[in-house]
Amino acid sequence: MLTYKCNQPCRVPPQTFACGKQVEQQEPQKKERQAHMNLKELFALFLRMVGVLGIIIIVRHALASVPIETVPVFVIVKWVIGVLVGLYFIRGAPLLVKFAFPAST
Repeated sequence: MLTYKCNQPCRVPPQTFACGKQVEQQEPQKKERQAHMNLKELFALFLRMVGVLGIIIIVRHALASVPIETVPVFVIVKWVIGVLVGLYFIRGAPLLVKFAFPAST
């Protein structure tokens, strides 16, 4: 796009005006395309956030509880299983995402 800065008619090539001033050529502004996340990526992100929050809650609960010596074994097993599920969610839970979105590749 050309912009002209003088009021005199131009009878010379478009690089200069008749008054001798240079023509400023402006590049058309390219619209930057914003990358959007599809539903599969949003679901995987949600699972990762659930995994992080789950691990935070389990660790806080484990640290706030009574000393490990007096905690029953089933509670420790429950904590370990919860942490493993949280880690799986942090990895993106690929099997769960594949089940939720079977047609996507």
